[in-house]
This record gives sequence, structure tokens and C-alpha cells, in this order.
Amino acid sequence: MAGSTSLSVAGRLLQPPSTATWFTARTSTYGILVRNFGNNPGAPGGLLAAQVSNNLVYGQNGNVGAPAGLVVTADGGNAALAAQLVNNTVVDGRWGVLVAVRDDLGASVTGGLFNTIVTFNSQAGISIDASATGFANSHNLIFGNPANFFTPGPGTINADPLFVNRAAGNYRLASGSPAIDVGLHSALPESFTLDLAGGPRWVGTIDIGAYESASGPAVVFQYAVKFICGKSAGTVVAPGVDFTAINVHNPNDKAIGFRKKFAIALPSETPGPVSKFFDAKLGPDQAFEIDCDDILRRTQSNASFIKGFAVLESDLELDVVAVYTAAGATGRVETMELERVTPRRQRATGKPN
Repeated sequence: MAGSTSLSVAGRLLQPPSTATWFTARTSTYGILVRNFGNNPGAPGGLLAAQVSNNLVYGQNGNVGAPAGLVVTADGGNAALAAQLVNNTVVDGRWGVLVAVRDDLGASVTGGLFNTIVTFNSQAGISIDASATGFANSHNLIFGNPANFFTPGPGTINADPLFVNRAAGNYRLASGSPAIDVGLHSALPESFTLDLAGGPRWVGTIDIGAYESASGPAVVFQYAVKFICGKSAGTVVAPGVDFTAINVHNPNDKAIGFRKKFAIALPSETPGPVSKFFDAKLGPDQAFEIDCDDILRRTQSNASFIKGFAVLESDLELDVVAVYTAAGATGRVETMELERVTPRRQRATGKPN
């Protein structure tokens, strides 16, 4: 690469596989790849300057080529690469961050890794070639990686980041996270005024990771769906057999994690038991159904007739439609009603895992 080139990769939420442009950023089963292949030995070198900030990469599982969530590599003759990896979150993949340089071919890597969360990767967290002496690191959080291959710089934290709901794919910071207000302010250019969620980035001392805790998720979509299940004796509702089927559809173009719980309502203004939250996932355009058998199992109820609410919470909007049917003395369906449930919007108050 002759001359100099600059690029910026920012504000992406990446769950491989996906594709983008080589040399600008490659997002595939290998995450984000920034590479300068350089020139023939002895030829003038070209500088590639890269800024990679405010990105979330999770689920990286590639095992060939450059297998990591964030990869910086200069591997050709006289290749010069200056990469700033700042305020990213790399989680639940195979390998977190990989920085490699062929200094034997005259290549060089400078820049640094700052304010980045690298956690819960199955093979390794951070690997920085010892020959990449011009590549710094500080104020990163590492946890749950079986190995790391670098010398941790100042401000490095080894602690659970306390995500809002890791199992459901919500990697925002919950209250009490050790990543809050401990980042390096000067590492991120002031032009980055927003975090990955679109909230303000500069709130007090900058956080570590792609999300700023004070901005939080803008909203959580909550759905409260009435359910009626079982055979009624006629003391509270009309006698008969009632069924509820709650259909949930993910209209988004990416997989989404959400959670659900169940609250039983008892007669005479008596509060009933409330289940814990159960995690769920749906891929793009997938749907599933929550029926009476599911509700009885989740609530561990042995009652012949129960009613109450199923509560679903999601970071992205879902399609939720309840189907109610009732049978009378004939045992056949006598009534049917469909209700599309409108979400209420509320601030997120996630709990650490």
C-alpha cells in the first residue's frame, strides 16, 4: 500500500457471520480485521491509520486466518499500521483481541488498545506481539478468558463487568459495574460524542466498553400479556375451558435476546406468585409460541385454572399477539379473540448476571 490511508470503524454491533470491505474493516466469523499487507521488501512503505471505536463484537468463532473479534496486523514488507482501538466490547467469542506484526519484514504496528472490555472468550482474551513495542494498552477490562498474551498496562481491571443481561445478549453496563467511570478520557477523540446506543458518551469520567452507563439503553420495550388457562368452575369467570397462546415474532434483521416472567393473579384482590425471569432468543424473522403448558411449567402451578400476566422485556421491539380461545359444554371452540399487545417503554434497570 503506497502513500497513506486512514479509516474509521465505529458504532457497529457485530454478531458474525457478516461481511464488509477488506482493508476498511472485515466483519465475518473473524470479527473486525484491520490489516496492512504492505509492499515488497525494500520498497517505500505505506501507512494505514485506523480508528476502531464504539463497537460491540460477540460470537466470533473463526479458527483460520485471523481468528479474533478485533484483529490488527501488519504482515508485509515495510507495512506501517497505526491503529487506535478505543471503547469497544469484545465478548463471548473464541479469541478477543489479536495484534500481530511481521517486524522481520520491516512491518510495524503503533497505536494502542484503550477503554475496551474483553471478556468470556473461550480461547484467549488479548494477545499483543512482543515485537509490537509501539502498541500501547491501558484502562481495559479483562475477565473470563482462559489466557492472555500481553503485558497489562496501567488501569487494567480483571473483574466481572456486570453486564445487564449477558445471556440475552445485552452487554450494557449494569449499576455497580467496575467498568463505570474508570476509562482514559484522552484515549477517545472528542468527535465521538455518542456511545453505541446513541446516548451521550461524555458523562463524567468515561466508561470502559462500547456503552456509557449513564446513557443506558434509551428504552426497554415491556409487554404485559393477559393469560387465562384451564377449566373454570364459574365462580370468577364463566364456566368453560380457556386457552391462551402468546405468539412472539422477531421482526428485526438480527438475532435478539429477551426475557419473560409470569405473574399469577388471585381472586379477591390477592396478589399471586411471580416467577423469575427466563431468558429467550429469536433469530431474524423467527417466531415462537408461549402456551398454557409453558405457563404452568414456568409458574410450577398445579391449579386447574390460572390467570395472570406474562411479562416480556426486550431491547428491541417485538411483535406480540395473544390468541384466546374458549370451549363450552361441547368441548369445541366457541369463542376466539386476537389481541396485538402494545409495548410500554421504560428505562432499563438490568441486573448483573
